[in-house]
Amino acid sequence: MLLTTGLVAVALATSSLYSVSYASSDDDTSVKLGEQRKEMMKEKKEMHGEMMDERKDMHDDFFDQLDQSVQDEIKALHESYKPQFEAIKNDTTKTNDEKEVAMKALHEELHAKVRALIPADLLAEFDAIKDDLTDMKDEWKMKKDQMKTEWKNTKADRKAKKQERRATMKTRYRIVFSKVDNVLAKFE
Repeated sequence: MLLTTGLVAVALATSSLYSVSYASSDDDTSVKLGEQRKEMMKEKKEMHGEMMDERKDMHDDFFDQLDQSVQDEIKALHESYKPQFEAIKNDTTKTNDEKEVAMKALHEELHAKVRALIPADLLAEFDAIKDDLTDMKDEWKMKKDQMKTEWKNTKADRKAKKQERRATMKTRYRIVFSKVDNVLAKFE
């Protein structure tokens, strides 16, 4: 009878520990990490799409003000630079930072050539648009970096909570197993 009581006590202790360990793992993490990442990526994609649409609208509005001959020259200039941009993009010998520097230099070269084709009365507007686009790009990079930081912080917070739960469970296991040892010691 005493042995049966001891075994029932051990079974109850371990089952309660088992249920507590699984109940505590669902505390405030109702949204899965993968789902949260998908939401952040969706938001990032939407923001980028809005920025690109606004950028295209700015370009189109300005481009429509130009004479057809100037438009044709600018289109031909852009087409002539496409292979160079693709070569930089597909270059496997350069790091992403090196590619970014090379792309920026090529963009500046192209911009100078396009600027030379713009009529004098539209140069101020052309320069203002370039400044606006630069500001938009900087704002986009800042927001993207902020989202990366938020994601890293979320992962770090969840990791800390997981480690805290594990430490709590280890303590609970020690308590339960010391009680089990005490019950078993009575039978020896």
